[in-house]
Amino acid sequence: MDRIPWTWGLKIGEQFRRDLLLEQAHRFRGSILDLGCGKKPYRGMLGRHTKAWIGADLPLTCSGPPAADVYADGNWLPFRSEMFDVVLCTEVLEHTREPKQIFAEAARVLRPRGLLILTAPQTGHLHEQPHDYFRYTRYGLAYLAQVNGFSVMEIKAFGGALALVGQTIACHIPVLIHNRVGEWLRGMGQAVVQWLFWHADKALHLVHDGAEESTIAHLLVAEKTSGPDGSGTDLRSPHLDWPGRPWAEGGPPR
Repeated sequence: MDRIPWTWGLKIGEQFRRDLLLEQAHRFRGSILDLGCGKKPYRGMLGRHTKAWIGADLPLTCSGPPAADVYADGNWLPFRSEMFDVVLCTEVLEHTREPKQIFAEAARVLRPRGLLILTAPQTGHLHEQPHDYFRYTRYGLAYLAQVNGFSVMEIKAFGGALALVGQTIACHIPVLIHNRVGEWLRGMGQAVVQWLFWHADKALHLVHDGAEESTIAHLLVAEKTSGPDGSGTDLRSPHLDWPGRPWAEGGPPR
């Protein structure tokens, strides 16, 4: 897949998303449910070895008509139980008022040992208003997964502090330069800022397991291991630990 131009205001976050999803390409086998599919931007990158790729979305979104095969609300999916091998859900969770129900429905339609591969923002500007409700830490994502019958396999951050700062600055450049005369200058400004902060973030090794305190978003990979009541899962997994806190061993104070 072609890399995104540096002049695009959300280049850093989207490039992290594509790179991290590409690392998971080997997991996309069998029948895939692309939940909140939009224009299905990842099918060409991830769908080469799949048997079926079904896109589900609302009939009209803020981004225009989706390329959905089925019009559906993610809270109540019109599919039989244990139908899919993988559920892909990218940048949808912040737009639903009932995130736990999204996880529950994903668990229902997945076959045993099926995978949920999901991305959700931890920070970011308001978008698709008024349907922009939440932001998620790695601990919040792990909790939602585990209480709905998933075992967390991995959670990866979309870069560190410098990547976050770079994208934030780039997103606000159009506010300062918004006339036609400034279009070229705006694009160049976004490109320079994002290029510098992307490479600085990489060079300073801020992309690591501790980056979740100052990151753009997270990618979650979780395996269906039990029913929606969470039985059989361990809420004391490493993804729910609280490193660096004085009460790390006993969990948060009660």
